[in-house]
Amino acid sequence: MADCPFFDMSVEEQQQWIAKEYEELQVVHEDNIVFAGKTASMIAHERMLESQRPDRLFNDHLAQYLAEPYGKRVSEVVGLGLQKFFDPDGEHGFRHEGHIHFTPARTQLINDHMGRWIRDLQGDKQVVELGAGYSTRAFWAEALRGVKMYYEVDTSPINEFKEKVFKDLDSKGLLTPSFCERKTVDIDFLQSSVKDLLDHGFSDKMPTCWILEGIVMYLGEEKSSSLLRDVSDLSAVGSLMILNFFQGNPASDPDTMENLLETRGWKKVERLYFGDEGFNYGKYPDGKAANKFFGFSFLQKV
Repeated sequence: MADCPFFDMSVEEQQQWIAKEYEELQVVHEDNIVFAGKTASMIAHERMLESQRPDRLFNDHLAQYLAEPYGKRVSEVVGLGLQKFFDPDGEHGFRHEGHIHFTPARTQLINDHMGRWIRDLQGDKQVVELGAGYSTRAFWAEALRGVKMYYEVDTSPINEFKEKVFKDLDSKGLLTPSFCERKTVDIDFLQSSVKDLLDHGFSDKMPTCWILEGIVMYLGEEKSSSLLRDVSDLSAVGSLMILNFFQGNPASDPDTMENLLETRGWKKVERLYFGDEGFNYGKYPDGKAANKFFGFSFLQKV
């Protein structure tokens, strides 16, 4: 808390601080990374924090190299802005750090569901992470030994920065081998279709684990629905969709998204909110009702 820039501010001062920081973070610099892209640094920063804990859920050993220049700053802005969703009455003890607890829990949740799918499904399979940001899962999630390809899909500025960091680490002997073959694919989800994956070796005949973590809520309602339809068209029977939602955001309403997918051959396996028994991982206070806003839907193509 000592280095928290808004810890001793009044509520009014905090709101002014958020507005000023957000305005500055909206500025696009020479790296061409917009604010939504800068949240990739935030997730890397928060995965780094978890990886440094002695009781860590996972060890994302590469996150430390991807967390800056925006990670800590965006984490603070988003964390304070989302306090009303994670700890509205102050009884959960999160204060402004609700998202810092949420990120490792959701990372491990994805790992567990993806890992089970990989182990249980026979034959060739692939994983596609849409809005992958600075994900380094291919380098530390051992379950990925069992897949043919891991596609990391995001905008070109995000992919270029990540690959530049990886190239630098590799030149210094600091980049460990990935557990499976990986491929970065440049797609602007507001301008292009995810069906462009077909031009990059993706097979719509092979079952796919789709990871949509922190993406649909940035697209708007129409683009979100279009993305889900395109993903469905690309999905073979046996595919799994891991779908992050923010209830209250029309673009990521779980009922709407699940209903759309169920009309296109998907069956809902589970819906979990942060704090549910299956989505806790020691990151949510005991005895408190699960969060009403943030969670994941899991659906399988049948």
